[in-house]
Amino acid sequence: MKVRLETVIPAVALILGLMVTSTAYSDNLKWKFGNPWPDKHPASKALKELFADVKAKTDGSLDIENVSLRSIGFKQGDILRVLKQDVVEMSLFVPYYVSRDDPMLANTLPSGGLTNAEQNLKIADMQRDYAKKLLKKNWNAVMVAPFFNRGGRDLIIISPNPINTLDGLKGKKIRHFDKLAMKAMKEIGIPSQSLPQAELYLALKTGVVDAAVHGMTNAARQSIYEVAPYFSEFTPFPGQGAAYGLIVHQKNYAKLTEPQKKALEDAGVTSWDEGLKKWRNKDLTEKARALMISKGATDMGPFSDAERKKLQAAILTTWKSESEKLGPEAVDLFNQVSAALN
Repeated sequence: MKVRLETVIPAVALILGLMVTSTAYSDNLKWKFGNPWPDKHPASKALKELFADVKAKTDGSLDIENVSLRSIGFKQGDILRVLKQDVVEMSLFVPYYVSRDDPMLANTLPSGGLTNAEQNLKIADMQRDYAKKLLKKNWNAVMVAPFFNRGGRDLIIISPNPINTLDGLKGKKIRHFDKLAMKAMKEIGIPSQSLPQAELYLALKTGVVDAAVHGMTNAARQSIYEVAPYFSEFTPFPGQGAAYGLIVHQKNYAKLTEPQKKALEDAGVTSWDEGLKKWRNKDLTEKARALMISKGATDMGPFSDAERKKLQAAILTTWKSESEKLGPEAVDLFNQVSAALN
């Protein structure tokens, strides 16, 4: 029997195509993602959407489960340790959470270092390049995608009593989340302490702290306004210029196929663009503000430009001093960022 060539070629092409499709995602991976934030955090919702996008893009071959670090006995500051100890395959890098384990990686612009929220986008690439190098060098970890935090544009001071000046913060027990910022605030007479978000509601209710530096969107989601009904925009949140990102240990990254790596990158870009759009439109911030006011909270108005500049000067002075202690790489980053801000 004669077999016509024009029949064979398409058949072979079809078989090869099926082979490529079946092997592109030959390794079905189920990964756990160590999330340092509570489930109600707006960024947690965005992360889950990102993982669903990855799953769809890989035909289900890369299935990432969001796991609260707190639910498995770890703290926010353990985001690097859980990778190293193989507790999870992927984690979220948040610079100000790693000061205990890696002061160099924590050495990005502290909260209070901005006077204008748009300055975030001037420094994002500088800080991310710095973080990627140190993650690889110190932790053998790869940042597979950046992440645009959904924390809103501004940090607020939220309190049971009205406060919207630096002098008003003096003598109060203040909760903060950024150790470098805490050092700088101490220099201008405002000592503060670290406290996990999950414990803040009760701490404000019982007077363990008198006020808190917090994201407006997070305060709304966690109903902080119920125990602290006064809030004021304090300083632009530097999270959008920070090196947030999805990180994976190199040995796990090596298990990914090229299409899976591409899916992570593409899903990361989609998530970043969506976060940037909402941030620029101020959607999250304004919805949170409206919600808190509707529940009886009082907006005290923002800290003045003069006060923000005073805080920024203190932040940059402290950051420069800390960078000099850490060495040339840290000083280089300080110089790049401070030049961009000026």
